[in-house]
Amino acid sequence: MQALRFGYNRAEDLNDTRVAIVWRPVHDLEDDKAALFADQAFIEQTILPALLGTGVQPDRLLVNGPCFVEEAEAIAPEFKRRMFNGQI
Repeated sequence: MQALRFGYNRAEDLNDTRVAIVWRPVHDLEDDKAALFADQAFIEQTILPALLGTGVQPDRLLVNGPCFVEEAEAIAPEFKRRMFNGQI
């Protein structure tokens, strides 16, 4: 996995909830378990520590596409909820 292929950011909402957002190419990722495990390792060992510090976990992790990281949530439903409820 290459860091340049990933987009990521950190935010806090009005309740001081730590939210990490990871956006990466997902073409053919769904059918490739080895790639999903590599994706998980890269997110957990590189991206999250870069965003939050070593050993700190986000309250919410929003990702596009399939993801093996525990507690990861699909970003699309959250985006749509906020977009169509006038929260953005």
